[in-house]
Amino acid sequence: MMTGAAMMAQSRPLPMSDKVNVNLLLSGVRTGGGKLMASAVDPKDSKRTVYAMADPTADELQAVVLENVPVGMCDIYVFQDLNGNKKLDRNADGVPTEPCYMKQKVRVADHGVLLKAHLVNPAEMMGK
Repeated sequence: MMTGAAMMAQSRPLPMSDKVNVNLLLSGVRTGGGKLMASAVDPKDSKRTVYAMADPTADELQAVVLENVPVGMCDIYVFQDLNGNKKLDRNADGVPTEPCYMKQKVRVADHGVLLKAHLVNPAEMMGK
């Protein structure tokens, strides 16, 4: 009888995790620049923000992993902190002056996410 109960318990599906990894594959990273800073922010509860930091590599593509991101919707922010002050710098008009990427309303499923992103410097692009 115990064997049958044990077999029944093993055949039930395992519960899905409520936290998964968000894998970022970044292009546009400047080698020799500052650290890459990434975050996944719950738009309804900023206390549920997950951060990651990585050194840039000489490769054309850079991988960064945000670990234990809650399943659901989030906003993804990435920037390369060229001057090491741990914040996205902006000019007087509020335009970012460091390479960055933002994507709002990213659906984080129970199997995780792979997001390809290209970092751009908006101020340089605008000639400001």
